[in-house]
Amino acid sequence: MPKIQRFLFLSFLLFLSFSTFAEDKLFSFTILHTNDLHSLFEYPEKEHYAKLAYSIKDEKKQNEIKNIPTLVLDSGDFFSGSVYHVLSPNLLYPRAPELEFFKFTGYDAITLGNHEFDAGLEGLFNILTKNESVGISFVNSNTRDFSQFHFKNFHQTIIKELKQGDQVLRVGIIGLLPPNASKVSASQRGALSFIGYDDKKMKEDMSEFLKVVQKTVNELRSKQSVDIVVALMHGGTPENEILAKKVSGINVILSGHVHGVYKKAQIIKETYLAETGFGGQNLGVLHFKYKEKKLFLTNQDHVLKAINESTPSDKEYLKIIKSYQNDINAIFSEFGYKISDKIFTLKKDYNRIAGTDDYLGSFVASKLLQEYNKISKDETQVYLVAMASLRGDLIRKNSRDTEIYFEDIFRIFSSGFSEGIHPGFPIASFYLTKKDFIKLINVFDVYTMIEPLFRIAFSNSLSFKIQNWGIPFMNRITNMKINNLSEDKWPDLIKITCTSQIMSYLFKIDQMTRGLVRIVPLDKKGKAIAGPIIETTHKEFELFANAIKSE
Repeated sequence: MPKIQRFLFLSFLLFLSFSTFAEDKLFSFTILHTNDLHSLFEYPEKEHYAKLAYSIKDEKKQNEIKNIPTLVLDSGDFFSGSVYHVLSPNLLYPRAPELEFFKFTGYDAITLGNHEFDAGLEGLFNILTKNESVGISFVNSNTRDFSQFHFKNFHQTIIKELKQGDQVLRVGIIGLLPPNASKVSASQRGALSFIGYDDKKMKEDMSEFLKVVQKTVNELRSKQSVDIVVALMHGGTPENEILAKKVSGINVILSGHVHGVYKKAQIIKETYLAETGFGGQNLGVLHFKYKEKKLFLTNQDHVLKAINESTPSDKEYLKIIKSYQNDINAIFSEFGYKISDKIFTLKKDYNRIAGTDDYLGSFVASKLLQEYNKISKDETQVYLVAMASLRGDLIRKNSRDTEIYFEDIFRIFSSGFSEGIHPGFPIASFYLTKKDFIKLINVFDVYTMIEPLFRIAFSNSLSFKIQNWGIPFMNRITNMKINNLSEDKWPDLIKITCTSQIMSYLFKIDQMTRGLVRIVPLDKKGKAIAGPIIETTHKEFELFANAIKSE
C-alpha cells in the first residue's frame, strides 16, 4: 500500500476511534446531600456531626481517587434545634457552628428552610453577615425582592462547573422555599416574602410558584447553557412531586421540610427525587452518569448512607465541637444553667399521640402551667403548647432509665428567640370570655384537621371530649371543663398562657377563617389588646427544667 494511502487509512481509523469514544463517553459525578440538619451536632449520638463530617469527607476522598467530581448540597433547615444554634445569630459571639460545619466539609450550595427564620429576619441576616467571612454559597430563587439579600455569597442561582478529564459539566442549582414552608415561617420573616405564598391574604399559590420556577429553569438552560438543573427545595410530599410533574427541565429535586426518608430515589417523568430524613441521620449519596444529554442514577435502590454509632468520627471536628461550649454556657448562664447540668432521670417515655396518658404535649403544658403559676401574680387557667415547637422527644435510650441534661431539655424547647437574640420565644398571657374560649378550642380542633403542623396541646387543667361524628362549633367538642369545673363555674375571664408565637396567630383568626370566627384577646380588666402581654423574662425551657428538677 502506498505511503499516502496508508497514512489516509490510519488517519481514518484514528478518526473513527475518536468519534466512537466521544459518542460513548460518560461523565460520572456524585451528589452528597442533607436536609433538616437542625443544628443537631450531638444528637442522637454525642459525636453525631463528627460522624457526618467523616462520612462526607470519606465519600469525597474516594471519588477523588477515581477522578469523580462531587457536589455537596443542603436543602434547608440547617439551623435551630440544639444549644449550638444560639451562637450563629448572635453578633456578640463571632462563631457560627452551622456555617463552620459546612466550610469544614466543603458544601457547594445551601438553600433556606423555614427554621432559618427562627431568630427572625434580624437573626438570619446576622448569620449571613458572619457568612461574609466564612464564604458558604446560599441560593434562593423565589424571593419576591432579591435585593433584600445584600450579601456577596447569596445568589438567585448558582452554576457549578464539574470537570472530568477534558470534559466540563455545567450544573445549574436553584433554591426554593415553596408555599408550605413560606406559610409556617410567615410570623418570623418580617417584610421578606416568597413567591408562592401571599403573606397578606395568608394564602398559598402553587401556580405562581411553579411559574417562577419554570422561568428560572428556562433561563438557566437557554441563557446559561447548563447541562443539568438541580433544585434544592425545602418542601417534600406532595410539593416536590407537583414540581416534578409540572415543571420541565429539572433533573434532580433534593427535598426537605417533611423529614421524608427516601431509601430509593423516586422518578417522576425524567426527574429524580431524594430526601434524607431528619437531623443528618442519613447522608444522601447519588451516583450519576451523564451521556447524550441524559442523566442516569446508577444506585437508585440504595441512595442513603446511615450515620450511626458504628460510623467513625472525624477527630479534628470533635475538637471544633468542644470549642463552642464555653460561649454556649455563657449565653445560658442568665438562666442559671450549664448545658451539661443533669436535670432528672427519665423513667418512662412520652409520645406525640394525643389523647394518651403518655402524651408529651399535655405533660409539657401541665409542667409549664405548674411552674408559671409560681411566678405569676394572677393564676393561669390553661397553658397552650404548639406541638410543632416541641423539637425533640422524651424517649428513654434502649428502653432503660436515661439521664436527661439541660441540653436535652433545650433541644425540646429550642424554637424561637426573643428581642436581643435571646434563646426561646417570650411567654405571653391573655384573657378570653367563656364564649371566645370555647370558640378558640374549636378553631384549634378544625385547623389541626386542615394543617396538622398547627396542632395545639393543652395543660391537663383543660378537659373535653371529641365526637368524631359531630359538627365543629356545635357538638363536636363536648363536656369541656377547666380544673374539673363545668362552664357555669368558670371565672368570667379565663387566663391563658403560651408563647408569643402562638398568640400571634390569635390576631389572625378572623383572616384565617375568612371572617367566620372572631376572637378578641383581652387584658385582665376585659379590655381588648393589640399584642401579647409579656409578664416575665423566663423561658419555657427554663420553667420546664425547674419544674422537673424540683420533683
